[in-house]
Amino acid sequence: LEPFFQAHITSILNSSFKVTAVSSINAIVLFMIFPSFVSDIKKCRKNFYIGTLIGGAVIITITMLCIFVLGSNTTAHQVYPSYTLAKVINVGDFITRIEGLMTLLWTLALFFKVTLYFYTGVLALSKLLNIKEYRVLTFPAGAIILVFSIIIFPNILYQYKFDEEIAIAITFVIGLIFPLLATIVFQLRKKKLKKDPDYAKSN
Repeated sequence: LEPFFQAHITSILNSSFKVTAVSSINAIVLFMIFPSFVSDIKKCRKNFYIGTLIGGAVIITITMLCIFVLGSNTTAHQVYPSYTLAKVINVGDFITRIEGLMTLLWTLALFFKVTLYFYTGVLALSKLLNIKEYRVLTFPAGAIILVFSIIIFPNILYQYKFDEEIAIAITFVIGLIFPLLATIVFQLRKKKLKKDPDYAKSN
């Protein structure tokens, strides 16, 4: 791990932003379904924060293990260093090469994540288009996403470049800036409604 702060401060901050985006900001999509499908908001909010902290702790732990075992240079140059780490795990010559298990866990996690993103995206689109039944958009939206996935990411190099140069910016805009703007607009409208005598009588 030593020497600490060997890299420039801008590089450290850039890497910190990426970890924050991956571990925390992407979870903002859950707020698209919480108000409509959750009865106990307080309990759900607590579990959301706990889950976010656990997810961040897992990512930090895996990153530290990769640096401990593989070294900082190898970790930095690997697209999926945790997969490389799983290959070298050896517990008493009994638990070895668990990358297959990690691949299975990745696949399951990505399936649920993509399903959640797809559902919230289709649901939001149905609200924008004022369509009562969101299910009619499922097939066309899925076909469009399938085509775009092939066009945007023809190979791993394109995906790596996208993740490095574009994905983080998009994540911060959608996951941080838009929700902040929505919150500000909501608070301003709330203050305006409170001044309305009809709204005050109804509440």
